[in-house]
Amino acid sequence: MRRLTTGRLIALDRDETAIEAANRRLGDYLDKVTLVHSNFSALDAVLHELGVHGVDGMLFDLGVSSPQLDEAQRGFSYKQDAPLDMRMDESAALTAREVVNTYSYEELRRILFEYGEERYAPAIAKRICQHTSIESFSGKSVGAQTGTTKADLVTSDMPGANLVGLTSVNDLVNQLVYDKVDAIVVDGAVAQQYAKSNSDLVVADVSLGEAFPYCVAVQKGDPKGLLPSINATIAKLIADGKIEQYIADAEALSDQAIAN
Repeated sequence: MRRLTTGRLIALDRDETAIEAANRRLGDYLDKVTLVHSNFSALDAVLHELGVHGVDGMLFDLGVSSPQLDEAQRGFSYKQDAPLDMRMDESAALTAREVVNTYSYEELRRILFEYGEERYAPAIAKRICQHTSIESFSGKSVGAQTGTTKADLVTSDMPGANLVGLTSVNDLVNQLVYDKVDAIVVDGAVAQQYAKSNSDLVVADVSLGEAFPYCVAVQKGDPKGLLPSINATIAKLIADGKIEQYIADAEALSDQAIAN
């Protein structure tokens, strides 16, 4: 920057953390530096807005940065257990977790093949779709009846959830109403019955019928914001024709747990 005597440096980055770091590092030269929070694909629009009609040189440093890999919560590193975020721009709404849990097989296959040039894109996309899960329960406490398939639904399909086992449905409901657990997994008919008679209870609102005998119930008003993920997950399983296999897998896990 000391050699930049007559020109101006215009720097773009999608990552606001990188912009903040550059602002600190180039603090003594900000009179000849313009930092812009934007994607490089918007370069033309950025230059137009700045009134710049030509440049003498460009340098593109593309890809993931070391700070993004080092900070576990960003979700880029394979070595650390963290939420599947992976947003270059943390102000963006879409996360990698939403992509792998809500996108169709064809969408995932196309993304992996076109943008990742992944030769095994079909197999990888298929495996992802086979492991759809309710990840919004990570770190939450979920009550389930002990010795039943409900418990296995919690441990196998709600990653990161803390299981609270009780034998009485009434005790489970009380645990939920008094905010001792974030949600409960019980028999669908039982959940509906309790929901009708208890103003503090609400169940997942996807119409499952007899095909899915278990329901997730949360507090009225869903203060923990869990229902959208529950309903999206179950609806996708039904739409993809996988709900029966989902139940069969859970029951197999339950039988295995009882046998052991």
